[in-house]
Parts: sequence; C-alpha cells; structure tokens
Amino acid sequence: MESYSIEALQITDKHREILRHTLGVGRGGNRNYYCVGVGTPDESIMNTMSEWGLMKRGRTINEGKDRYFYATESGAFTVGVKLK
Repeated sequence: MESYSIEALQITDKHREILRHTLGVGRGGNRNYYCVGVGTPDESIMNTMSEWGLMKRGRTINEGKDRYFYATESGAFTVGVKLK
C-alpha cells in the first residue's frame, strides 16, 4: 500500500463533508461510521479515502448491499477531531 502525506492529497470539500458526517461533527459528535451503498459513486469516494488512509473499510450489511466505513486518526485530524 502506498503512503500518502495529508498535505499532498487533493482533499475536497466533499471529502471533508464525509469525514464530518462520519464523526458526527455539528451533531453532538460521538460516532464514527458512515454507511454507503455498494457499487455507488459514494462507495468509490470512500474507497479512495481508504486508500489515502483517511477511512477504513468495514463490514457489509443488508445482504451485501451496503458497507460501513470508519474514519481513521488521520481522517479525523483532517477535520480537526481527535479520536478517543
């Protein structure tokens, strides 16, 4: 797996929005998950973020139709959150 520097990544507002949603920023926090449909454009974004080390792929649910993703420490740092 390649190693990426956060400064070198082309992180967009969409990536930051996903990370904030994942971590519950602005909604009381205290969460770390994001569920997307398998094979959707959002899953493609999440897979890229996983390759960059900002997210981690989790298990599938709903008979393989949806997948969980979780923010990593690097992903949380990107939006100013420290994981507990």
